[in-house]
Amino acid sequence: MTAKFDADTFKSLYPGAKTDAKGNAAIEYKSQDSEYRVYIPGKDDKKSTLKDEGGGKLRVTLSQDHNIKGSTDDHSSTYLLFDGSGGLIELSHDFQITDGSAFQIPSWIPKTLDIAVELLGAAGALETAGISEVVAQEVVADINSFCDTFNKIMGRLNKIGEDGGRLNFPAEICHNMNKASVSVTG
Repeated sequence: MTAKFDADTFKSLYPGAKTDAKGNAAIEYKSQDSEYRVYIPGKDDKKSTLKDEGGGKLRVTLSQDHNIKGSTDDHSSTYLLFDGSGGLIELSHDFQITDGSAFQIPSWIPKTLDIAVELLGAAGALETAGISEVVAQEVVADINSFCDTFNKIMGRLNKIGEDGGRLNFPAEICHNMNKASVSVTG
C-alpha cells in the first residue's frame, strides 16, 4: 500500500473558508476572531509539501500562518510521516511567534539621520567655533531617544491590542494537523 494525500478532502474540512487563497495554494479562515492560513500540501513547492519516502511512506509538511494586521505574522511548520496504510508514524513541529509591530521605526532611519546631522554639524564647526558639533550631538541623541521611545510604546500597544489569536495558534496547529491526517489514505 502507498499513502496518498487528498487535497479535496483537506479543503472540505474548512467549511466557509477561502479555499483558493494564494493562487489556490492555501486556505484562509477565521477562528476565535483571528485570521489564519494553512497551505495545502502539494500545491506549493516552498510551503506545504508532499514527499514520497519509499516503502509506501509519505512525508507531509504543513505550513501555517497566524495573520496579524499591524504586526508580524506567526508561522508554523508541522512535519508528518505516514506509513503505507495512511497511519501517522512520526510528528514534529517548528513554530515562530514574533513579537513586534509593523508600526516600528526601522534602525536604518535614525542611523541615516544621525549621519546627516553629524555632517551638518561638522560643516558648520568652523563658523560656529564648534558649537554646531555640540548641537548636532544633542540632536542625534534626541532622534535616537525619540525612535527608541516610539518603538517601545508601539510594542506595548501591540501587546495590548493583540486579538488572542497568538494564544489560539497552537490549537489551530493541532486542528490543521488532524485535518491533514484525515486527508491521508493508504
